[in-house]
Amino acid sequence: MTLIRKISALMLMAAFVCSAVFAEGEVKTKARVDIEAPNGVKLTVYKKEVAPGSYVSNQTWHKDQELKDARAFFQTSDIADDKWHDYKFSFSADQDTKVKLFFRGAWVRDKETKKLNELWVYYDMIVAEGAEIKNGDFEEKDEKKGTPAGWIMSDKNLYVVGGDIPAASGKAMVYTWIMKPVAQTIDVKAGQKVTITMKIKAGEVVLAKDSTAK
Repeated sequence: MTLIRKISALMLMAAFVCSAVFAEGEVKTKARVDIEAPNGVKLTVYKKEVAPGSYVSNQTWHKDQELKDARAFFQTSDIADDKWHDYKFSFSADQDTKVKLFFRGAWVRDKETKKLNELWVYYDMIVAEGAEIKNGDFEEKDEKKGTPAGWIMSDKNLYVVGGDIPAASGKAMVYTWIMKPVAQTIDVKAGQKVTITMKIKAGEVVLAKDSTAK
């Protein structure tokens, strides 16, 4: 085999390997936070302040304009490794109100089955500037409920304490996907910019075609 043919063969093999790796890793996990205020409230989001690849926006898919104004969401870019990453987003409201924050994985449907993939993510060290997040490191436990104090849990099993995967701080964290969020309601003052910072780590990706995901 000539040198040129050897090089061509190696390039073809490399292209095949790269395409195979890309196909296997096509669906990566990403995180999402839903921001919900009562109807009649107008939320403003700060689109230019999020990290590259992430975005924050009002929920423009609603038909009702009041819902478009009072609902927003933040979503990260793909999280492809097993490290903790820092993320933040900001919003404000046009009046004193209560805002409910839902921390979860992203909404991504399987192309074949049209069912939701389970994109699991870990959250830890959630902090608010301009408002108050209670027990954002999840270390304080409600002993009666077996869940982190101050948080609304769709499933108590989402609360992770200890185990093989280390938390970003302390020993506790939460593990969520789109259909199993954790939530907290915060008080927001009119015109006050609220910035939410958090640590997020990728979890498991369960494809709908390979599971019973809905």
